[in-house]
Amino acid sequence: MTTIQDTSQTSKSQKQAIHQQILMDWRGFVLESTDTLFIADRHRPVTEWSVFLESLFPTLLTLTLDSPELYFPKIQSITDNSKGLYDCSFMHVEWCDNDQILVWNILDLTHSLDIMQKIQQVFNEINLRKS
Repeated sequence: MTTIQDTSQTSKSQKQAIHQQILMDWRGFVLESTDTLFIADRHRPVTEWSVFLESLFPTLLTLTLDSPELYFPKIQSITDNSKGLYDCSFMHVEWCDNDQILVWNILDLTHSLDIMQKIQQVFNEINLRKS
């Protein structure tokens, strides 16, 4: 049985949640969500509010319990209102009472990307001063 887990950063230095997990039925409706990156709309299928899943959902329906995790790195927009950089993965799992559902894991890389860009900027400035 798969249970939803809140795996957001617990470190006091990390103020921003970086992970969200969404459990969906085969019609695309949200069963549960950690809602750590955004509030998942439970009244409409994900294909109506996620530009990313709009075209991908038919492929997700082909996943079986034996299928490997489907991984999509560095997605720039996962919902109609999200701007950033995200890694997404999908799995077909057994849930309560032998029901089968889809699990969507979302990892927000936006903060890490911002830090890497700042480090690169400092590195470039140091190299300019050496010239």
